[in-house]
Amino acid sequence: MINVPGCPPIGDDFTETVTLLLRFMNGQGPLPDFDELGRPAWQFGDTVHMHCTRGSWYEEGHFAREFGGKECLAEIGCWGPVVNCHITERGFIGGKGGCMVAGGICIGCMSPGFPDKFTPFNKRPPQTTPATTLSRFHGTLVRPLRRSTQLERNREPRWKADTTTGWAPQYDNVPIFHRSFEYFYSRIQYFRSQLPGRHEVDEEKYPSGYVVPPEAAYGKHYAQWLPDRRAEEAKKRGTYQRPGLSPQADGFETPFNTTRSSHGCASRTCPSSSTRRATPDSRRAWPTRTPTSGATSTVRRSRSCWPATATSRTSTSTR
Repeated sequence: MINVPGCPPIGDDFTETVTLLLRFMNGQGPLPDFDELGRPAWQFGDTVHMHCTRGSWYEEGHFAREFGGKECLAEIGCWGPVVNCHITERGFIGGKGGCMVAGGICIGCMSPGFPDKFTPFNKRPPQTTPATTLSRFHGTLVRPLRRSTQLERNREPRWKADTTTGWAPQYDNVPIFHRSFEYFYSRIQYFRSQLPGRHEVDEEKYPSGYVVPPEAAYGKHYAQWLPDRRAEEAKKRGTYQRPGLSPQADGFETPFNTTRSSHGCASRTCPSSSTRRATPDSRRAWPTRTPTSGATSTVRRSRSCWPATATSRTSTSTR
């Protein structure tokens, strides 16, 4: 005897069970598993509460007082914690609907004792009172911890200064208790772990020594700075600030510099470029061939367009 209970049964449960039995009888699959009551075990192994969309409210101790609320319905007559059914996960028709999803309570229609052992309907079950009392106590402790953690995770690290943001300009105004809590929380969170961001020890770099243009212009901490700070740092370092590296300051319509020299370099500091801006101490020798004698002469090339593995040299070969 195989039982597919329900009032009425879920259509997908019935057709799925029949299909698997036919495949077994035809030698195309194994015999499906059934529980001690003859129900398909993969359909009735868990309770309604385990997959209920309102289960998180139960965990934090929030319960609806009347129908139409979004909280858990346990205190207004729901038997979901003790009834084996997966209607909240599968839905009733085409993956849609279901008692709790639609706002109704579970009355145990898929249990052998239905309906007598689940009456009177819409009345709190006896086992609900001690369970919800413990849930409220648990929620009283957990809710403040979660809200404090949520508050901190909704803030960027840069908000601790005078930096404003479109998310919430005044969101940094938190009490001293929250800052103290977050201090110890972060110590536990990153215990025996590495804080996010760049570190001086074992910092990953390109094997060739290449440095991306923004880092060469502003320094390695450029990603944490606003455009004004980047421009100030570039001025201190004496590095050229190429248009397009800071679209927030230059404007998003400003194209990135693509001026190329005769040998294909896109650097503004290359001597072959029409926009040369190089300093004497940032150049290296660049061998070129003169068209008259065939010998090579030496010119200066900027450091930014010289390969990291190359060395300055002159060639004496002839054509």
